[in-house]
Amino acid sequence: MSRYKKIKNAKGLYKDQNGNFYAQKRVHKKLYSSTFNTLKEAKAWVKEFHPDHKKFILEPTELNHFNGSKEYVFKDMWKEYKDYTEPGVEKSTLVARKRMEVFVNELMDIKLKFFNPDLISQLVLKNKELAIKNPKSRRMNFNFELSHLGCFFSWYIREKDFYFKSPIIARRHSLQGIIKKKIKNDKRMNIEHIQQFLSSLNELNEIDGLYYKFAVLQFLTASRAQDIAAIHDFQIDLKSKELLLDRAIAWTRDKTIGSYVKEQKNKQSRICSITPLMSGILKNLLKNKLKSKEKDLNGLLFHLDGNIISYGKLRHAYNRGLEHAGLSKWFKSTHIMRRSMAKLAREEFGSIDAVQAMTGHKDVRMAEHYSGRNDKLQKQVANEIDAILSKNIQKSLAKSCKNKKSRNNV
Repeated sequence: MSRYKKIKNAKGLYKDQNGNFYAQKRVHKKLYSSTFNTLKEAKAWVKEFHPDHKKFILEPTELNHFNGSKEYVFKDMWKEYKDYTEPGVEKSTLVARKRMEVFVNELMDIKLKFFNPDLISQLVLKNKELAIKNPKSRRMNFNFELSHLGCFFSWYIREKDFYFKSPIIARRHSLQGIIKKKIKNDKRMNIEHIQQFLSSLNELNEIDGLYYKFAVLQFLTASRAQDIAAIHDFQIDLKSKELLLDRAIAWTRDKTIGSYVKEQKNKQSRICSITPLMSGILKNLLKNKLKSKEKDLNGLLFHLDGNIISYGKLRHAYNRGLEHAGLSKWFKSTHIMRRSMAKLAREEFGSIDAVQAMTGHKDVRMAEHYSGRNDKLQKQVANEIDAILSKNIQKSLAKSCKNKKSRNNV
């Protein structure tokens, strides 16, 4: 009998008779291996290990005076900070925060009195070096990590040590952490772009037009992708022509497995009117709804292989549609549908109320942020003011000429 048992659907991972996990990875034709206590650690090693990535050690430099008045070690305060903040945080946010554990790992055994801007610079530059050496890394900067670390220091000052000074210098450290500049894509399409994109998805007809149907529903309800992915049969009332959006999918960081949350992001459900185009799509989807013994999955409209549709596949399908339509240079990902509807609502109705009615935003400022500047209204106002101004100028010129003639006659 073999000492190791291969783990299903996990390349290079095995479990031994003692319950430990053995991981192996081939890099440049050379085989590397390591043993771990948990499957999570083994998976992380397979994903991130590279022989060129050497573990770095931070070297805190003592200043003439210590920072703060306490002897606390970072790892103890970090644990206390997590216990204090995490109970009220959404699951999706917690998943994103796990990146911090890797980023701050080398700080764990250092006393907070040794923290200064130079130490943070070392931390950022070393992590940057590792990211650059990793060929699979898509990281652009460390702004998220620096922002979250700043929140930790604010908490520490407030709760533990009033004399401590935050070692983060925002501009200096964010500039040090830049790996590549972020390309700014337009987040709002006009009606012609929307028509091109939807026609493109319809032509590609992937999985019997599943992504086309998804995009139409997302656009006409101005919803987030996770709201549409969570639609069940009981949320649809074709008689009253109403669609209840009261739940969402919380996708994990790798975007492949979905877990439910009971409420939407803004903690409120909303009812959307079912248009004729939506009605036809929903009737078609109801014929192929998922039948499952699991309560959360039974009646689900959008599904693949008997499970929740993954965000990764959805995003790639949208990007393929944009590329096919010749729009990929300007637009990307799924959230453009929600923002585009917000923009069109403001342009066509000229009111922020129309935007809030579509998106469900309670905050006027957020609705304005989503819809952007009303270029159509701005153009209309500018032209009307221009016409009034031109008319007055012409009257003034005519009056001036008349007065000049009268003076000449005298």
